[in-house]
Amino acid sequence: MLKTILPILLIFFTLSARAQIDTDTTKTLIVVHTKTGDVIKGYLISQDREYLKMESIIAGTLTISVKQIDKIVLQDANTDRNDLTEVEIREKTLSNKNGEVYLNEQYYILSSSAFNLKQGESTLKNNILTFGYGFSDNFSMGFGTSVLAILGGVGALYISPKYTVRINDYVRLKFGLDAFVGASVENESAAAAILNTGVTIGSPNAHLTSSIYYGYASDFGSTDFLYSVAAMVRVTRKLSFIADNLLFRFSEDKYQYLTTAAMRLHNMKTTFDLGFLTTEEITQELPVLGIPFIGFSYKF
Repeated sequence: MLKTILPILLIFFTLSARAQIDTDTTKTLIVVHTKTGDVIKGYLISQDREYLKMESIIAGTLTISVKQIDKIVLQDANTDRNDLTEVEIREKTLSNKNGEVYLNEQYYILSSSAFNLKQGESTLKNNILTFGYGFSDNFSMGFGTSVLAILGGVGALYISPKYTVRINDYVRLKFGLDAFVGASVENESAAAAILNTGVTIGSPNAHLTSSIYYGYASDFGSTDFLYSVAAMVRVTRKLSFIADNLLFRFSEDKYQYLTTAAMRLHNMKTTFDLGFLTTEEITQELPVLGIPFIGFSYKF
């Protein structure tokens, strides 16, 4: 009798296991974008007019009000690469139920990272008054001017295209140009164009960027190579710390440094930078901190 039952039980459990596997492989993989900016990836369990129930890859079973959902993107569970990677999802869900905040990970204080604006995104920042627009996920352009130059009787135009390449979740490359054109009321004019390239290592919440600059200025001719190293670390949902350092020289002069340290406050649409800027000359006059500054960026 036992010899007869064992094969039957074996067949039963084999069929049950196969049925479970088939059920898992036919689950609908979705990415839910909420109105607060959260992005949640997982498998759809059920949905009605009021609630969506899903098995989140990170947080387990979740029940989300339909009123809180901005859009739902269907994914192919059989593909190796979906629209969002696990790293990107963890970055997006750092803000948890309180809603996402604006990171402004594309910019430090003096330099930029290899993160880019998404297609259709736009920003306005005061550190050189610049309007930035994402033409694609890899290409953006900044247009701006200098308020101080205008107040001083000089019309100035600033253009900064940037192209970025994502190598993997933690490594990105950037290729950019910073071009300036200015003219004063005395009909004196000047121009400069500086190419820059660099690599960013890390995630949107904690990253370091090393950049090299080379260009031409009408008053100085070809520039020597300039170097910068910058880092940003997000310590809480609404607070990050930034360090940005530039090494430069003119003609045969010795290399000089310009360094900034700041804390960045994050809100839903804005960031505010509060910090200090210093050089070797400033350090001799103000050895403790340097010159304080305030910066902001607004995301449309």
